[in-house]
Amino acid sequence: MDNAERQILGLGRALAYLMVWAGAAFVLFRLGVAWVWGLRVPLAPMWAVALAAAGVVGLAYLAVFLIRDFNRRFPKEP
Repeated sequence: MDNAERQILGLGRALAYLMVWAGAAFVLFRLGVAWVWGLRVPLAPMWAVALAAAGVVGLAYLAVFLIRDFNRRFPKEP
């Protein structure tokens, strides 16, 4: 595989990873946290904040996983 093909594949994979991460963030905050926040339970705001905090940690872990996978598949050439 020549360098041009490698760059195109790397860019495509990076964009796909970005879309997966953005989709996970959307589902977490727009569908998960917003739904919990709207519950008519006195503890719902606290649960929503806890869900958001856990979600941020999960998104950070997902980002680290995706970056490690990208670096493993497309290592820098010396």
